[in-house]
Amino acid sequence: MKDKNKRALIVLTALLCPLTILPANAQEIVAVLSSQSPYYLEAFNSFQDAIGRPVESFDIEKAPFVISAATKVVVTFGGKAAAREYQTGTRIVSCMAPAVELSRSNYADRYFIPMSPHPGRLLSKLQVVQPELKSLVIFWISESMREYLRQMRKDAASLGITLTEVRLKNADELPERLRGMPGTIDAIFFPPDPLLVNVQTFGTVRDFSEQNHVPFYAPTEALVGKGATASVSSSFESMGRGAARMTSRLLNGETVGRTAYPEEIRLAVNLKAADRAGLKITPEMQAKADKVFP
Repeated sequence: MKDKNKRALIVLTALLCPLTILPANAQEIVAVLSSQSPYYLEAFNSFQDAIGRPVESFDIEKAPFVISAATKVVVTFGGKAAAREYQTGTRIVSCMAPAVELSRSNYADRYFIPMSPHPGRLLSKLQVVQPELKSLVIFWISESMREYLRQMRKDAASLGITLTEVRLKNADELPERLRGMPGTIDAIFFPPDPLLVNVQTFGTVRDFSEQNHVPFYAPTEALVGKGATASVSSSFESMGRGAARMTSRLLNGETVGRTAYPEEIRLAVNLKAADRAGLKITPEMQAKADKVFP
């Protein structure tokens, strides 16, 4: 009787055990984070919520990890995670990776969720703050910015804006190039270029903006709080949801474009900085902003 009960217990355990593990398709998706940065975690949590089930995740700054051969899509958050080598045939959705340089052999399986909104939508939002915007200077360094600026140039022409693109060899060149700026420019824009944006370059352009009454548009809302005139940016939650949409479409076998811009964008304005830059922000303009710094 005991043997019969024991066999029954073994059978019951075998039947129940599969119910306690992750679904069979859970390993189809794996997330890799560059660090435990709250920004990456915010985007990852939004991604996981949109997927609708737990997603296994790894942090490259912690212990080494191995991704299962059954994985079909790896979703990376941040440049370090995106720059890693992954097994051939796995599709990589890179989120929040502004400076990833890829070999042609790796590019075929790569898809991107940019940190910035679509260039046309970004420029249209800037014209809400500065309706007379006709001449915009953009500083940049990273090669990864080239394609984004190409699209921005195209969209700017349709909006009647002339872009002046100033590529620097390094961030130390910025003060000298600023001194050579013509007095006819309407505004300065920093893209989310990690080789360009730092405490020193931000402070340099912010001071130039105030002294020369030229609006300074930054890539993030946080920099508006520190004294930039305004920003048009995508939220980290929106980036995560965008990565989830692309991942789901890839798993469903749909044809998707190489790049999918986040759908939601935010306009932030700093009233003091705008005033110092000679820009009048009306109550109507404020009403169209998602964040207003006094």
